[in-house]
Amino acid sequence: MITDIISLMRIRQWVKNLFVFAPAFFSGHIFEAKYLFPSILIFVIYCFLSSAIYCWNDVRDVEKDKLHAVKCDRPIASGRISVKCAFLISFVLLFLSAVCLSLADFVGKHCLICCVAVYLLINVFYSLFLKSIPLVDVFVISFGYVLRIVSGGGGAGIWISQWIVMMTFLLALFLAFGKRRDDAVVYEREGVILRESVKGYGLRFVDVSMSIIASVTMVCYVMYCMSDEVMRNYQSDYVYTTAIWVIFGLLRYSQIVLREEGGGDPVYVFLRDKSIFICALGWLVNFAWIIYG
Repeated sequence: MITDIISLMRIRQWVKNLFVFAPAFFSGHIFEAKYLFPSILIFVIYCFLSSAIYCWNDVRDVEKDKLHAVKCDRPIASGRISVKCAFLISFVLLFLSAVCLSLADFVGKHCLICCVAVYLLINVFYSLFLKSIPLVDVFVISFGYVLRIVSGGGGAGIWISQWIVMMTFLLALFLAFGKRRDDAVVYEREGVILRESVKGYGLRFVDVSMSIIASVTMVCYVMYCMSDEVMRNYQSDYVYTTAIWVIFGLLRYSQIVLREEGGGDPVYVFLRDKSIFICALGWLVNFAWIIYG
């Protein structure tokens, strides 16, 4: 039972919530308690909140999940956890996130409350009907990542660069399209509709969209690295070296999705693909050396 609850909460997906640490990291304050502790609390809040939303989504998608080759083994779809139990777990997680939010006693608490409220609201609307609208669904998902960044920065009282916001959105959009491609493959080959929005996508459209977004992301990142403002901020002429990791990572993920057709779960790819993991770690170390070295 405990294993099923952990699976229902999608703890592995908590990796996405690490985005809340980005403002503290890029501002050079990640090791300062004044900024680190608020970031940790914000991370915990989003972990509980996102897990509560996953529980609710699984309840709503139970019938469609039963038709999926992988999702049919989810706790609710397989019958290992009842719908009533799933609702109870979701309520407990929401309560815990509210408790953590009430403990937030720092400069940007009001900003954090607004971001959390918007995050919860758009996810409720997403689950109800937005996920059935092509393009709107992936934009909503991407906006969720931006809210994590804004929460981490605004909540801890850190100014957020427009570069971070823009590149976070582009990366999230790229990953979201990769996930939609998995649904499009199942729809075109097996005729199974895993989500209503898949009717508005096609393999060719998704492939072209991913190529465009990857290209824009690369250009945007290179512009960021070569910006006089950024080089002055970090007092380094070597920010451009981090672009190597970003370009390789985007190409490798494209290879996994387009060639190997394994982009159904970006978090799974990140944790299981050694190239992607090493690339992300290398980028992090590279930037840490520039900022804190």
